[in-house]
Amino acid sequence: MGRELIEREAVFREVVERCDWAMRRYCDWSLLAELGVSDAARSRLNEIDIVQPALFAMQMALAALWRSWGLEPQAVVGHSMGEVAAACVAGALSLEDAVRVICRRSRLIRPTIGRGAMAAVELSADGRSARPGGLRRSRVHRCQ
Repeated sequence: MGRELIEREAVFREVVERCDWAMRRYCDWSLLAELGVSDAARSRLNEIDIVQPALFAMQMALAALWRSWGLEPQAVVGHSMGEVAAACVAGALSLEDAVRVICRRSRLIRPTIGRGAMAAVELSADGRSARPGGLRRSRVHRCQ
């Protein structure tokens, strides 16, 4: 994940290194070490409390890289864990605060793995009253 950009783009690598340093306060592993594992059998990137902080670091590094190329976002949006990176890119969170949030969030999610499910169903807003039995919640997401 991101190996070529870490090797070739100094700005990208600098942000990943800053994330690695900040994450050490909350994690007992090194982001750079985990990203450097090339053997899939040894990689821990399939563990939620490692992959979410790693993805956050990739998002932050990409934003910095694009900015270094002169691409400044007019707006940023994130979904789920992407909201943390979006808030940081927008300046609402410092990198240190965003790292704290993403590391704690990923640790909190770990014990819930395998204890729930989600389904995406395409229905009109009127059709949601006909939802399948057993569902306790429904949420409508729509573009306007």
